[in-house]
Amino acid sequence: MVRLKIKKNTYRTKYNNEEGSVVLEFAYAFIPFIMSIFFVLEICRITYVTSSLDFVISESGYSASVTQQPGNYEKLFATRLKEKLSGIPLLGRGIVLQSSIIYCKDISALADVLHNCSPQNAAGNQLAIYEVKINYQSIFFDFISPIFNKSLSRKMIFVQEFERTTI
Repeated sequence: MVRLKIKKNTYRTKYNNEEGSVVLEFAYAFIPFIMSIFFVLEICRITYVTSSLDFVISESGYSASVTQQPGNYEKLFATRLKEKLSGIPLLGRGIVLQSSIIYCKDISALADVLHNCSPQNAAGNQLAIYEVKINYQSIFFDFISPIFNKSLSRKMIFVQEFERTTI
């Protein structure tokens, strides 16, 4: 009978070599962790941009609606938008803003804005819908931009103080 001598440590050293496993485990955990941190930062930035947009349109729309120069609402609104946006950090450079104003005669006209309201004629129209759209540019992830471009539009309705008629 022939006896084979097998070293006890041969199997363990050959198949249980753990060199480099720490590096692999670190890579598997670190990359998704960093990606999730960047994703959370991007969501925080989106929240900041939307709240800043709300603030900017409310301040600019209010300034334009109480002006004593009737008929010059769009120019004043665009000027106030630029002033307010210049003071807000983290919005990024080269942001494309689209602003518009639609004028309505009264509250009942708001029910059907397409047929009852006009973007050209401010005279005699007591209500105005101020709208701002922003093209969002993501910092970390490109797939987020198209998702949030639709939702980064704000509308507010203001009473045009000097277009009101007295009863």
